[in-house]
Amino acid sequence: MPRLCLFCFLFLVSTPESLGFLRDLFGSRRGVREREGFYYQVQRGDNLWSLSQKFGVSVDELRRANRLKNNNLPIMKLYVPRGTYNPKETAKAPPHPDKKKPVVQKPVSPPPKVITKQPANPPSQIVKTKPKATPQIKNTVVPAKKADSGLFAWPVENPVLAPQGKFGPRTDGTTSSGLQLLTKPKQPVLAAREGRVVYSGTMQGYGQTLILDHLDNFFTVYAQMESVKNLQNGFTVSKGSPIGYAGPTLHFEIRKLNQAVNPLNHMDVSRLKGS
Repeated sequence: MPRLCLFCFLFLVSTPESLGFLRDLFGSRRGVREREGFYYQVQRGDNLWSLSQKFGVSVDELRRANRLKNNNLPIMKLYVPRGTYNPKETAKAPPHPDKKKPVVQKPVSPPPKVITKQPANPPSQIVKTKPKATPQIKNTVVPAKKADSGLFAWPVENPVLAPQGKFGPRTDGTTSSGLQLLTKPKQPVLAAREGRVVYSGTMQGYGQTLILDHLDNFFTVYAQMESVKNLQNGFTVSKGSPIGYAGPTLHFEIRKLNQAVNPLNHMDVSRLKGS
């Protein structure tokens, strides 16, 4: 019998008339309705107490809804379960009830003052002073090293010009590119100027030959020698140093680059005999 009555009751409340009755009955009741929960981004300086007062929920409800074991707030979103807080309205949180643990706020430090350096003497106090006279430096004359006159020394002592030994055309129709000097056997051949060895050996038509580069576009050629000293290419010899030994004659040339020039124009002619 009780089951029948329960069935009858469910049948009655399921009819359209009964549903309208229940809607009118419970729909006419009005009161304060709680807002739905929402998420709040935790800000620096927030704590559970200030948020509980701000959102109208207890600290326990906030801790339980976010599964917090203590009062430490993580820097994350906090779920506010319910309350009377309107997110569009902002209100300051009331002071913390526990005076022993006040919320300490860091004081805002004033902006640093910009200090501009003032000149030691203001423009009005700057006294123009006459510049000190520059001490005069006495020119000390340093004797310069005597420059090379550019003349080439004779390659042998007491040079004697051989017959038909001048530079240029000869009476036999040939042309000489240098001077032909008469020498004694084993007479030392001397470097006419300081230079660097660029050739030492036998040259066709010249015999035993040595060539010096004087590093100013001038070259000297010592040919038809009996023997040449063992001087490697690149070796530097000083003026007057022996470079070999002469035979009966010595052929001597001065060349500017690849052009043979008259040696008498670059040497002391007064020392030459037989000219």
